[in-house]
Amino acid sequence: MLKSQLLLFMVTAAVAAPRLAPAPKTRTDNVTETVQGVAIRDPYRWLEDQQSPETRAWIDAQNAYTRSVLDPLPGRAAISKRLEELLKTERFNTPVVRNGRYFFTRRLADQNQFAICLRNGLHGSDEVLIDPNKSAGDQSTSVNILDVSEDGKWLVYGTRQGGEDEEAATILDVDAHKEVDHLPRTRFFSLQLTPDKKDIYYSKSLPEGSRVYHHRIGKDVASDEEIFGKQTGPSEFVVAEVSLDGRYLGLYIGHGPGKKTEVYVKDLQSNGPITTVVNDIEAEFTPEFAGNRMFAETNWNAPLITQTFRPNMFVDIVTHLDKKLAAMRCYQSQVREFPSERSVEALEALARVRGSTVGMRAAEGFIVLREIVSAT
Repeated sequence: MLKSQLLLFMVTAAVAAPRLAPAPKTRTDNVTETVQGVAIRDPYRWLEDQQSPETRAWIDAQNAYTRSVLDPLPGRAAISKRLEELLKTERFNTPVVRNGRYFFTRRLADQNQFAICLRNGLHGSDEVLIDPNKSAGDQSTSVNILDVSEDGKWLVYGTRQGGEDEEAATILDVDAHKEVDHLPRTRFFSLQLTPDKKDIYYSKSLPEGSRVYHHRIGKDVASDEEIFGKQTGPSEFVVAEVSLDGRYLGLYIGHGPGKKTEVYVKDLQSNGPITTVVNDIEAEFTPEFAGNRMFAETNWNAPLITQTFRPNMFVDIVTHLDKKLAAMRCYQSQVREFPSERSVEALEALARVRGSTVGMRAAEGFIVLREIVSAT
């Protein structure tokens, strides 16, 4: 019976389906380039120029063909209507909190793009700072938060056209609703204000590789100084991070997923040289500044990868343990029941065990690879 019903459905669908016209042809070019000794063919390279008349004509032809196939399908209008009802929901993203101010992106149910909003205080009212939905055109322009100054008075946001990787960066004085500075359209890997709001350190993609630049607020971008990354190629990426106190600049080179990370530090206060933290270990490192120290999450010597994790440095977290556990509970999709290692109980137990080994009530364990002492 099931086979008969299935056959009937297939026959009915075949009869109902319209005769399809051939799909538009796509031109191919004989483009070949050699990357790290490997010849790579890219016959569709010409389509990377999104604004060329030929690319726009190709997109229009593909869209028209797609519509000619999908629009006549029976039941499509009802499905489309129901999906629209389900997808038209209000959405928020995690806020960036600075000095009691909450910066976040929000898209209302009837909007195409996220707007950047500000809430003064946890229970304050929301203010829309940047709303691309009000712009003219096809509303393909999107905005995102790149950074916020530590005092919460400056917002750095990116503006992107369509789905391209490149974006322009704008610094907005939130209280005055006035543009302070602007960085032209490029592909940013990182961008961060210094705490005193005098400088920006950013990395961007170039054909020869990514580079880190120093920009003085209010100065011509043409005078920006390239300070790091000349030793990298197109297959690597470089990012920069300013410490919370503005004293140190972290410079990181990633060689790709599962490959090594190089970590360097520069003392901005003394304008010291760029110092190597680690660049000769085949492992990934995700560094974070903590005062005059740097901690890094790494898979070097991690359990089940190489050797057993044996911390040789412990940080007292007893005053922060409750907040850590509360933060863990926020990720309900990731939390598991005890005795899973992803349970809240296991997380607390591990902190207690780490602490008990060094005479603390709760601690976080780290491995110190190298300690760099800055002469002050």
